[in-house]
Amino acid sequence: MLLVDAERKNVHSDPQLIVGVKESCVNLCKYLPNRHYIYRNNFESVYLASIESFYQAKGQEYYNEHGVLNYMKWVDQKIKEEIDRANRYLEPHSLSKVIA
Repeated sequence: MLLVDAERKNVHSDPQLIVGVKESCVNLCKYLPNRHYIYRNNFESVYLASIESFYQAKGQEYYNEHGVLNYMKWVDQKIKEEIDRANRYLEPHSLSKVIA
């Protein structure tokens, strides 16, 4: 998730690499009954944890530096960015976990 974190920090990364890793995780089990097992355990869970980790640190820092009003605007913007990012990098059934 280093590439995703880099993107969150506005550092250029190659989105196709992230998509390729996700697709590999999905395709490894595509003929098994639980076809999303590797995706859920090795991509989705790490992706979701990276969201939490990133914003726990960055959110408090932003709040302390900019106050409540600007923090709320920032949160709204970041939610939109994360939904957009989730639509690009996650399987459709994972989106609800990002916005929950």
